[in-house]
Amino acid sequence: MATSTPFFPSKTYCVLIGNGEYPSPDKYNYILDNAKCIICADGGANYAYRQNVKPDWILGDLDSIEPEVLEYYQRQHIPIRKLKSQRNNDLEKAIRKAIRLGYQQLILIGFIGKRLDQTLATLQVAKKYVRKTRIILYSSSYKIYPLLPGKYTFAVQPGDPVSIFGFPRAYGITTTGLQWSLTNNQLLEGSRGLSNLAINNLIEISFTRGFLLLLKAPII
Repeated sequence: MATSTPFFPSKTYCVLIGNGEYPSPDKYNYILDNAKCIICADGGANYAYRQNVKPDWILGDLDSIEPEVLEYYQRQHIPIRKLKSQRNNDLEKAIRKAIRLGYQQLILIGFIGKRLDQTLATLQVAKKYVRKTRIILYSSSYKIYPLLPGKYTFAVQPGDPVSIFGFPRAYGITTTGLQWSLTNNQLLEGSRGLSNLAINNLIEISFTRGFLLLLKAPII
């Protein structure tokens, strides 16, 4: 499998908005403007409201959405679903909804940062569903790509920071375009893949087994 940045979006991606930390809107407004579907996970609707974003769905246990926001979107006839199940968090509920709607490419905004436990849960949920739908997560300063075994190409600028981590392990890793390259190597638990640097306009990463997280900055 080979891809190029943008990893997607294609014409059929869905954006999920959470209640965490957000990058500057100018970094992703084009993503929202071209999304085929926007789903707010509970308190993510508060942010959508402040940014004048009209979601297609609002769902979750609805314990974080502000009353005036809920009332506003009700007047706008936005579908709002209260899902009480405690087996899945609001992100997982939103991902499941997007998959049921047929979306195989998701961009997650507002699910990283603010709370460490929520961030860890977000990464675990992304790993759980990446076999069913491609996912990019936007943090306040990074784009995070959960990767299954395969071959990937990303556009970068020389000097851009790039980190790759086994999550928890990945094998048969080969990279090009990075200051510290790997050749048929492995990343186990630890910090070995932290703070690499792009030295070309393209980086290539391939691996044969396991699971990788790639963090790429700056957001462009």
